Amino acid sequence: MKAKQATTTDRVSYAGAKYDVQRQRNEKDVRKDQITEKRKLGGACDGLDELVQMIGDKDKNVNCMQKTRIDWDKHTKEENLEA
Repeated sequence: MKAKQATTTDRVSYAGAKYDVQRQRNEKDVRKDQITEKRKLGGACDGLDELVQMIGDKDKNVNCMQKTRIDWDKHTKEENLEA
């Protein structure tokens, strides 16, 4: 099984632009990965697995307040203001 990562990257959409947001993984992410692994066909059907994943991965739309929060979190990490 793959090594568990502490963070995950989500793709969000705001005002027509797409952004990658890193966040801490939670139980929901682990369960989603387990379900995805169970549903994989494997073997000669790897192309189908990738197609199904591309169709299912939709960007989450965020509103102005959520985008502001994302930007603020990014700024505090870059400037070491987290404390």
